[in-house]
Amino acid sequence: MAVGGKKARDADRDRAIDLVKAAWVEGQITEADRDLRVEKLLASTTVAQVHRLVTDLQSNRDRAPRQPPSTHQPVASVTDARRRNWPAAAAAAMAVVATLFVWSQLSASDDSTSSATPNPAPIFWSQDGVAALTDALIEQRGDSVVFSAAFHSDYVYVDVPVDSSTQRMHGYRWDGHELAEENASTADSPRFDLADVDPALPEQVLHRAEALVEDPTESRISVYVSENAEGPADLFHAYVVNEYGERANLAADRQGRVLSTSVTD
Repeated sequence: MAVGGKKARDADRDRAIDLVKAAWVEGQITEADRDLRVEKLLASTTVAQVHRLVTDLQSNRDRAPRQPPSTHQPVASVTDARRRNWPAAAAAAMAVVATLFVWSQLSASDDSTSSATPNPAPIFWSQDGVAALTDALIEQRGDSVVFSAAFHSDYVYVDVPVDSSTQRMHGYRWDGHELAEENASTADSPRFDLADVDPALPEQVLHRAEALVEDPTESRISVYVSENAEGPADLFHAYVVNEYGERANLAADRQGRVLSTSVTD
């Protein structure tokens, strides 16, 4: 059997997840990218799927050896000495300026202090939230074709194709008001049009996953096409965890029918 077709073990997934978390700590990937990779790793069934999710990350053995610390002790400059000995009068003057600024802000007229408050963002995985993200993609990019969309409680991370043929993508973070580009990479799943997804299904599927864990403290649902031996199948991937580390994963097809569940104590 080819290596790519071998089944992944829990140990394979755990090592890959540790590498992803380390890459986030070191600034190789964003928080949203970390969460999406971990979610996909938990759902991976083959060694090839696990490998694709970490092949672009640096591990400890990829890094150059650290240079020994220098024994040279820097000599304090004249400028440093001056900074350490600022007169107390300068600090007092700065305090006066700050006080005057605050007073001027408090004394401003209602017209100058009042401003339009942006509408609160919708619950991101709700029907309104999915529809709002779709509209934002169309407005900013001209269409709503994506590789994946990960709906968290306070933001959505969406992978958008760079062109019409390759797996190159740009990752965007959406806070309910603005799509902000965060990184560039290559996708490991097929593209699809978010406008073709029933916007009511993500919340429904997530609620089914939340029912598998007592008192969940974190929930998220990703929408992406996961290919298996029979071809593209599941579209919704829900992840739920509670304060005790008990977690549940649930996969559903594009009609919202549950295909698989797993609960880890």
